[in-house]
Amino acid sequence: MSYTKLTIFTIIVGAFLAMMAAGPGAAVFPRSLLLASDLYCPEPASADVQTRDFSYGTTRGYTIQVYCTEPSGKKEEVGALTSFLSLSVLYLLPGLVGGFVLTFLALRGIAWISKSVEEQKLHRATIQNASIPGNDAAMASTVAALEAFKSESQTDAPTQHPSISNPERQRPEQSNLTARLNQLKEAYHKGLISQQEYESKRKGILEEF
Repeated sequence: MSYTKLTIFTIIVGAFLAMMAAGPGAAVFPRSLLLASDLYCPEPASADVQTRDFSYGTTRGYTIQVYCTEPSGKKEEVGALTSFLSLSVLYLLPGLVGGFVLTFLALRGIAWISKSVEEQKLHRATIQNASIPGNDAAMASTVAALEAFKSESQTDAPTQHPSISNPERQRPEQSNLTARLNQLKEAYHKGLISQQEYESKRKGILEEF
């Protein structure tokens, strides 16, 4: 996991959560703006929030006004942007904590999904490479297997047919025949040779025997 990516997304998500809590949160709960009164209305002045209902035809709602009252009784209205930013700063630390948790879980989930997808692709690619006789690996294995068969045929070919009365000579040749047939069948099942090649080589081995 990239710590740079984690830090960047934590800041972005944390700031978004803080602004959502300060903006829509203050619209639903206007007096929550007083939580940040020390930032926009420092002591000894005191802050107050007032709401005023309005209606235009079928549209109804209310406006929020924040005032900062001096000890002398002087009342000054605090701008909406000032109170909003002050509350956002107050919510920034909890927002960063929440952003870190959400970002960490999201990045871990994405990394796990990406790893699973790559493993599945690699698994499918491995199966396809093993089953396609035209690729390089299969061709190399096929050539090696055919060369081995050819070499064994030239080296182990009997000079004369075995005699029925000589079982000691007959058994090694039968064992060699079985081994070669099994090796040929294994190469066919692994997809290294085609069915036509398998039948041709099998016929040749039996004829040599």
